Amino acid sequence: MSVLVVDDHPLVTKALVHLLETEGIEAASVSSVKEAIEYIRTIRKPDLVILDAHMPGIDGIAGLGLLQSGFPGLPVALWSGDECQEMIQKAIENGAIGFLSKAMSIRAIIPAIHLMLAGEPYLPVHLMASRQEPPENPARRPLPPSLTPREFAVLEELCHGLSNKQIARNLGIEEITVKLHLRSIYKKINVKTRTQAIAAYCNQPQATTVQEKTI
Repeated sequence: MSVLVVDDHPLVTKALVHLLETEGIEAASVSSVKEAIEYIRTIRKPDLVILDAHMPGIDGIAGLGLLQSGFPGLPVALWSGDECQEMIQKAIENGAIGFLSKAMSIRAIIPAIHLMLAGEPYLPVHLMASRQEPPENPARRPLPPSLTPREFAVLEELCHGLSNKQIARNLGIEEITVKLHLRSIYKKINVKTRTQAIAAYCNQPQATTVQEKTI
């Protein structure tokens, strides 16, 4: 797996690249969208681009558009020192695979990156919780009683933003078992992706129930 970091702050970029490399992820960095385009064309197409949302001369949405128009299907995540809801919403609507805050801890950022490398969208749980449902249906649906204790445990780990690999390690089960549990959970709570599950069920009163039923 490979990641390209696009950021004009060398100290921040160097730290992230080093962190990724210690996780066994090939990483490189450039300081502008123009350099990113050149890198992808002449060197390699990464599995994920992490794009600074605020660089001189171009904002994150415009940079996202340039990268996606030049390389359709390229996963691009925005990252920023602030959490402007309007910008994040526009990024997701325009095809970003996720958003990373520069204030995130190492414990949180690495699972998030692994998740996006696996093709899954990612937003921090507190940002997902702030995305409102349609006014005509403001209440969250209750978690169905048909969830097994193990499924409750998997859902709780999911709400912490962990990857399938980390969930498996924390619960002492195989990664394929996690995938099977998630498939069952999505069906029972009527969602299609982990992002929808987080948006609908994490940071809600039901979280207490999840904690009580973990094994």
